[in-house]
Amino acid sequence: MSKVVVHDINGKNFNVDSKSLVLNPAVYGIIIKRNKILLLSVGDKYVLPGGSIEIGEDHIEALKREIKEETGLTIKPVKILNIYTSLYKSFKTGTNYHCIQLFYICKTTTAAQANVRFTADEKKYLKPAHWVEISKLKSLNYIGSEPIFKDIIKNLI
Repeated sequence: MSKVVVHDINGKNFNVDSKSLVLNPAVYGIIIKRNKILLLSVGDKYVLPGGSIEIGEDHIEALKREIKEETGLTIKPVKILNIYTSLYKSFKTGTNYHCIQLFYICKTTTAAQANVRFTADEKKYLKPAHWVEISKLKSLNYIGSEPIFKDIIKNLI
């Protein structure tokens, strides 16, 4: 048994047995329009729209589903920006996850956000998606996908 370090929502590290990790592949969309990026917030921290790929689900279909559920937008993935691994402790359940995160640059195919379908659990902690000025990205606090924001700032601004 080997030990790995997982982090929580506040950046605190925990040494855990690697066998305690639950694999969680996930996909996220980077949607930029008119110098603004679409983000959701959890408290005072920001996240990209997206989430877990369900068992048997194609990752592109998962991306489209998650974006539609969380923002009401229909999207088309343009290209993958990066892939990261995140080892984290869920702030909701305390479960330790090994998350493979795929980040896609996306274009919207609908004009406006509508019909957001947060799950009952998501309603407890997620705030609706909103457009944030790209110029403010460097000053925001992130959760779960911190390295991708550095990629966005470096490659897309």
